[in-house]
Amino acid sequence: MRIYAFSLVFFVFFAAVIPPTHGDNPPTDSLKQVLKSATEDTTRFEALLELYKLHAREDTALGAKYRKQAGDLAQEMGDELRQARLARQVSLTHYFSREYQQHDSIALSIMDIFKEQGEKELYAHCLNNLGSSLFYQGDLLEAEKYFRESLKYYAPDDPVSLETSFNIVILMHQQARYFEALKRLLPLVEKFKARDDDYYYANSLVMVANIYKAQGHMEKAKEYNKLYVEKSREMGHKEGIGGGSHNLAQIYAKEENYSKALEHASVAREIFESIDNPYELINAMNTTGGIYKEMGDYDKSWNYYDQALQLSEQYGFRSRISEIYLNQSDLLLLEEDYTEAVEKARMAFQMVRETRTYDRMQDAAFNLYEASKELGKNDQALHYHEAYARYKDSVRSDQNSRQIQALKTNFEIRRRTWENEKLETDNQLQALQIKQQKSQILIFVLVLVLAVGIVLLLVMMNRKLKAKNRIISSQKEELTKANALKDRMFSIIAHDLRGPIGHFQGLLEILQKDSTREDDSMYREVMELMQQSASSTYSLLENLLNWARAQKDEIEFRPQSQNLRELVDEVVKLKSSEAGQKDIRLNHNLDTDLHGKVDYHMVNLVIRNLVDNAIKFTPRGGEVDIRGEKTDQAVQIAVKDSGVGMPEEVKEKVFNPYDHHTGAGTENEKGSGLGLKLCREFIAKHSGNIWVESTQGQGTTFVFTIPVN
Repeated sequence: MRIYAFSLVFFVFFAAVIPPTHGDNPPTDSLKQVLKSATEDTTRFEALLELYKLHAREDTALGAKYRKQAGDLAQEMGDELRQARLARQVSLTHYFSREYQQHDSIALSIMDIFKEQGEKELYAHCLNNLGSSLFYQGDLLEAEKYFRESLKYYAPDDPVSLETSFNIVILMHQQARYFEALKRLLPLVEKFKARDDDYYYANSLVMVANIYKAQGHMEKAKEYNKLYVEKSREMGHKEGIGGGSHNLAQIYAKEENYSKALEHASVAREIFESIDNPYELINAMNTTGGIYKEMGDYDKSWNYYDQALQLSEQYGFRSRISEIYLNQSDLLLLEEDYTEAVEKARMAFQMVRETRTYDRMQDAAFNLYEASKELGKNDQALHYHEAYARYKDSVRSDQNSRQIQALKTNFEIRRRTWENEKLETDNQLQALQIKQQKSQILIFVLVLVLAVGIVLLLVMMNRKLKAKNRIISSQKEELTKANALKDRMFSIIAHDLRGPIGHFQGLLEILQKDSTREDDSMYREVMELMQQSASSTYSLLENLLNWARAQKDEIEFRPQSQNLRELVDEVVKLKSSEAGQKDIRLNHNLDTDLHGKVDYHMVNLVIRNLVDNAIKFTPRGGEVDIRGEKTDQAVQIAVKDSGVGMPEEVKEKVFNPYDHHTGAGTENEKGSGLGLKLCREFIAKHSGNIWVESTQGQGTTFVFTIPVN
């Protein structure tokens, strides 16, 4: 279920040429009077434009009449700017009617006119409007691009600039970029509060609540959502009450407090329906359907999903349509209607594939796999399971590919730079030698007169030569280090990746034989071996890339307060299957409130590598324990196994960055020797310590500490 993020506010600024009228006459009468009395075309155009603004949405026929008159007049005047201003107002009419594509087409066709004629404010408003339109169409990356571009044309503390920055926070939140969102949001909260801007201050409260929810701090999330609802009631802002209630419904549903969840969801639906906000009404219906699904009331769940789908199709909200298809396929799987589940999941898959939304592609592929498997369509099930795994790893694989390419490019640049500098140095040395020869000739000619001068010249030349030699020596040392890094990386790739990939290829060849498929136990065994081989290869590649980035100091260190119990829970959940394959018990006893200020990704990798190592060297039926405690000075985590232990000479090598050591596990598992070296480097970044305690044949314990501050 989706977190409620407050809708983007659409800002429209009207440059009124006709001053507002006062008294009993409505604005329309005043503008009509201007039309009758005006002698200049420019004044008549402005009056017609204002009349169109007043009637475009309430009386479409009358609005169309004023629009045509204003357009004809601007065309007669040959005034491109006024034609563009009229077109912009037409685009806004489409926007308010939720005809987003028509709005975008017009806005894109006129915005360059504003820019060329120096109308920077109108140009910035077009960018802002496009950002809002693209948000509602689900294109978050393009929306953010237009919002950021519009900020270039507003003063930093301009109200529109602050509100646009808040819209960017919403986009970041929806893309799970919580750190960036919080960094931009906190200064905005203070600025909105200082300006007594209750509307945006309230929205800031709900965004803080949403970030807490995304990070798993449910009590904090409820606290801030309740504050947001109270502030919205104080302001008489129904949309805010509905949004906060929707958020609370999702939080209570996550806590399995379904009665509270339905109570808040009902409030949200009633409010969004009363204020004609279909986008958020759809979200509230979708959430209600999910709550009933979790309660096992499938009929009511279907009812709300169908209502949400009809509204989404009516307004063209494609991202919501694909989400509802996925929810319906989940429900059909629970009802064991596998044929219909395949159809719904396939429709969702086709829609999200167009936008390359990997998380939903992954979910749709998994549902297709589950339904196909239950229908006995094993080939299709295997195909969709492969797609599920592929989409799950697609983002990370793309990042890894870019990192490898960047590493190769960086090495090539450094090699070429050194060659150019060496060539330049050689040329300089040759020039110096020529000068030296000339100087020697002069010495013979001027023997006594220039003796002192020649000595001074030789001293200066000698200093320059030594300086050049020092530069060459330094460059040679840098090149040697770069070559050593390259050779070490390629050696690991050649020796440690070649074996698993060759093994993987051999298993695939076995699967291609028809006879193998007839033997179900053999087929499962081969699939298990393939999974183990793929997992081992992926872990090796991840360690290799992290090690290479660490050598180049490219990994950004971002320590934050983390719940270490939750972090260890994630690792245990991830590695439990691998441990189970060797009948190894994977335990931990960390307190639920054990916190530390750490870089989440670095410490996660350290614990994963230590657990991997423990499983690798523990025989079947053994156990691995993860223990943690906190003192006044440090947080200490220990990973203890009941494995084979290690001799003293191995203990001295495991953390040595210059000694490449690896060994086979109890069932001949392979390793690269990089994991423990990565652990050492990442713990060093925390100013902590890591060591090993082991006796051969009696198990091994790896311990690391991280200072409290």
